[in-house]
Amino acid sequence: MGKRFSFRAMWGGPVKALVRRSFAAGDMVLADVPEPSPGPGMVKIRVEYAGICSSDVGVLKMELTPAFKRLRPPVVAGHEGVGTVVEVGPGVSRVRMGDRVVSETTLVACGVCRYCRSGYSNKCIDRRSLGWSANGYYAEYLIANELYCHKIADAVDSRAAALLEPFSCTVKAVMHESVLQPGDVALVFGPGPIGQCLAQVAKLLGAYVVVVGTCHSRARLELARQLGADEVWMTPDEDVVERIRDLTRGYGADAVYDCVGSQASLSTGLQCVRPKGQFVFVSGNKQPLQIDCFHILVDEIRITAAEGGSPLSWEKAVDLVNRRLVNLAPLVSDIFPLARWTEAFAQVDRREGLKVLLQPQSEG
Repeated sequence: MGKRFSFRAMWGGPVKALVRRSFAAGDMVLADVPEPSPGPGMVKIRVEYAGICSSDVGVLKMELTPAFKRLRPPVVAGHEGVGTVVEVGPGVSRVRMGDRVVSETTLVACGVCRYCRSGYSNKCIDRRSLGWSANGYYAEYLIANELYCHKIADAVDSRAAALLEPFSCTVKAVMHESVLQPGDVALVFGPGPIGQCLAQVAKLLGAYVVVVGTCHSRARLELARQLGADEVWMTPDEDVVERIRDLTRGYGADAVYDCVGSQASLSTGLQCVRPKGQFVFVSGNKQPLQIDCFHILVDEIRITAAEGGSPLSWEKAVDLVNRRLVNLAPLVSDIFPLARWTEAFAQVDRREGLKVLLQPQSEG
């Protein structure tokens, strides 16, 4: 096993890690791997918490076809998490041993392509990303690039810090991929972790926030209300299109954020957007969806998408969390030791609880 990981800059050990071994469905195992050591410009992080994303479950089952081009097995999975720097490589100056940090999902980017030069190194054509083409958070230790590490304030709960990756995605969706003014009506489909984060960002900008869920997500909707949503609506009990028209005097929502990615959320969401309004995809679907292009044309609806955080959205997200302007810790419903990863993944797949974390340092 050690030889398979030699090109990942890992040596020493052994330590526990959750390894995606191949492209085969289900081929992920908890294994002993060599303990990593940081090279120039890199830092070694002792992982405290690692978040499970629905994309991790999708890749485990090999259901997310677009993600395959980013996957380079064998690789340690996991792209969300937080930990403490325990060793620094040569030339490191921005991060010190003992710092509690989160890392962006980029390990290496070229720095010269059009994406890197325009502030979107997360779209770099030569990028190596944590959990996909570089070893990720589902291990006792993580190697990260100091350029993409962000320090976490002492007062911040580590559980909240572990959610900074999905939170940075929602900051990008609301602040950089759409235009939301104070008093605008923001309609958020899906009270899952992404929808909960996004609702808080929209509320922070002064929007009137409505979160929509199904009858199976009552607890999630109630949490959204507690965390600041102005209204929560439940389908199919309520006619969302009719209610948004009533709320906005017939105009429709200024912005609709689809954090579900289903045919129902797409079709209903487009009916809820006002003419000249915005529809933002913040979640995808493994199956193609049908879209009413004529309606979009006539109402001149602006459609965009936000996938992954950019360096700018990461910086803003960390600032908001460090200043405790948002409340992410209540989104964590369950914490599992790394040894019980199959239970944790199954829970996420069943959409039980809310945000599930793994704890690599726990004996379990």
